[in-house]
Amino acid sequence: MFKRIINFLKEGIKNHPMKSFFAILVLLFAVIFVGSLIRKPDEAKKEDIIQTKEAEVFSFGEVPYLSLSAKVKKDSVITINATTSGIVKYINAYVGQKVSPGTVLVSLTDTYGGANVSDVNRQIAQNTKDIQDITYKKNEDVLDFQRDSIVRTNDDGNAIARKQITIQKRNLDLAKETIDLNLEKAKIAEDLHYPSAPTYGVVEKIHVRPGQFVQAGTPLVSFVGNANSGTAEILISLQIAKIISVDEISYIYIDGKKIEARPIYISSESTIDQHYAVLYSIPKEYVSMIADKGFVRIDVPLENGNESAPMIPIDAVQLTQEKAYTFLLIDGKAESREVILGNVYGQFVQIFDGINLDDEIILNRNVFHGDLVSKIGA
Repeated sequence: MFKRIINFLKEGIKNHPMKSFFAILVLLFAVIFVGSLIRKPDEAKKEDIIQTKEAEVFSFGEVPYLSLSAKVKKDSVITINATTSGIVKYINAYVGQKVSPGTVLVSLTDTYGGANVSDVNRQIAQNTKDIQDITYKKNEDVLDFQRDSIVRTNDDGNAIARKQITIQKRNLDLAKETIDLNLEKAKIAEDLHYPSAPTYGVVEKIHVRPGQFVQAGTPLVSFVGNANSGTAEILISLQIAKIISVDEISYIYIDGKKIEARPIYISSESTIDQHYAVLYSIPKEYVSMIADKGFVRIDVPLENGNESAPMIPIDAVQLTQEKAYTFLLIDGKAESREVILGNVYGQFVQIFDGINLDDEIILNRNVFHGDLVSKIGA
């Protein structure tokens, strides 16, 4: 049956092609019309949907933090510097050596031949003292004998003679003390050529080599002492020093750990290149985790209660070519507010005009004026 219909249609198309074309076209339109009646969609009513955006909000009760880099100084790491110029003759220590107070670390000379003027001066001073020790007692006995041989009478001449001998004895004592001081001075000058360890420790590094000429201040040997303490120093400008909060907790980051700390000292005068120093004590259990003269990050709290120039996160400020503005959360809506910017402190910026301390600042940047906004987590 189906084959007969197919053959009939083929014969019709072959004998009457134009009529067959129009018939198929009419049939197609009929199918489309019937389908549109069967599947006619309902007219959807468009309704405006007002969406509420969630946003992070900054309030002035929160403490702003400024991330700064601090240089570490470990009290256990001691570097012995040359205190006088000279030529390295011997290095008396080696890396890993345990040293005690007074251990000579390096020997310096004044000439490449090994001569030292300070050694000669010390020997001269020692010889002078030895001679003085021998003659002092004899001279003292002679003066005592001379004084005792003068008869004690009311004669003014005898009284004056006795006083002169007393003065000679005092001069003798003064000469003895001077010779002793000259010897000590010579020993100190000699010791400058033989730097030694001031405490117990282990030699970590030797900075010089034999035959090298060094000047005063040149590092010679570094060693680690028994002290297990350290400090972290921040250098900041006067503007930042004025607004650091000592009432709030600072945070030191060491080896992935967040450590609470407070500054132990803030300099009242500039120390280096017009900068002020802020010192933090590093807890003993963390000193071994950091290197001497290395750097750590410290989050420093800032005061933010000044009505004339409060600080807000810099991410909350949007800039155009003509002005700066931020969005405030007022009665559940975002309200644009033009502001006048001040100094930038890390991730925060001062606002000289445009906001009050009781305002809530929207931090998200996908908010526009008039949007409905709710606090995240509210």
